[in-house]
Amino acid sequence: MGRMSDRLEETVAEFMYRYGLFAGAERILLAVSGGADSTALLHILMALKAQGRIKADLVCAHINHQLRGPASEADEQFVVAEAKRLGLPVVTRAVDVRAHARKLRLSLETAARQLRLASLAEIARERECAWLGTGHQKNDNAETVLQRLLRGTGFRGLAGIWPVRRFADLQLASPLLCATRAEIVQYLQRRALPWREDATNVDVAYTRNRIRHQLLPGAVWSKSCPNWPRPRQNSTPGSSGKPKRRGPSWSRQPQKRSCSRRQDWLRYPNWSRWK
Repeated sequence: MGRMSDRLEETVAEFMYRYGLFAGAERILLAVSGGADSTALLHILMALKAQGRIKADLVCAHINHQLRGPASEADEQFVVAEAKRLGLPVVTRAVDVRAHARKLRLSLETAARQLRLASLAEIARERECAWLGTGHQKNDNAETVLQRLLRGTGFRGLAGIWPVRRFADLQLASPLLCATRAEIVQYLQRRALPWREDATNVDVAYTRNRIRHQLLPGAVWSKSCPNWPRPRQNSTPGSSGKPKRRGPSWSRQPQKRSCSRRQDWLRYPNWSRWK
């Protein structure tokens, strides 16, 4: 008798069905770094395959960025061992992120992303995979939107990470966009599954980490419109309609504005740290 389905597995299965993730796929390449998100993705898709909800074959891929010395090697060894334990084929690639960044004058984040996507696309072509699965989740989506706002973006950029998007001749799918980082860690803990921690994820020298550890925790969310102060209109019939002057400044009084529909408001913390 098979293991009972976990609630996160059910949520992911429903999300995949709603957005047509991996529809018609014969072989899926999974990008697995060894971190919590990609490890959870690997095990969730394996569980769905065991339940007959996914017919495609799974292939595991790991890109070694060679940025953390022995820790990067340990990540690769962990992914290879996990894939073999699950009976999955695994492909690894080593890329020189620092050399690429110096050559094109890029940040390490951008250089790593470019080399990682190019390597995954190459592996997908070699293994005849039309779909690539990534471990992006809700927190990543929020961080992406804020990062694009800081740099400047259009309406498409404000949509964040799409569940399905095109990259070259590949379909990129992110089945975990329906889950938060906390939910993913809880899933791994419930199933007693190990994962790797990347020490650079707490280094706020990287823009993404500053957003994750400083901006997002300081954001204030509410379920209704906030109270906004505005000038009090002390006009009477026959008057000029202008607010009366009281002392050195205009008199202000908080006024509650109504919303025609429910929305979330984001009030940013002190932006001086970003200058």
